Amino acid sequence: MNIVAPTDSRWVTIDGHMVAAYRGDDKATMKEAIIRRRSEYDEIAFATKACASRHFLLPHQYQAIVWFARKRVLRIKFTPQIDLFTPPDDLWRIMRDVDALQPFQPL
Repeated sequence: MNIVAPTDSRWVTIDGHMVAAYRGDDKATMKEAIIRRRSEYDEIAFATKACASRHFLLPHQYQAIVWFARKRVLRIKFTPQIDLFTPPDDLWRIMRDVDALQPFQPL
């Protein structure tokens, strides 16, 4: 739903990185960072939505920031894919020419 309806604040992706971040567990592998019960998923999703709202972001935008920052700060394995437009020294693909960014066009 984050791809299909990117402006809809009802949806957020809760993956292993979000579970580990919510629990404050920097050592958890993705196999260990599993949802233990439905109520835990709902709790993490609610907290993510609340934090996003406080920062004037959509929940999936906030989730993406947490996911990216956690992987970078903790040096979690990164498997780069070939990208013809990214400078070779930009391992995390964060350098972009502002003029190349296109605004999102709602459906």
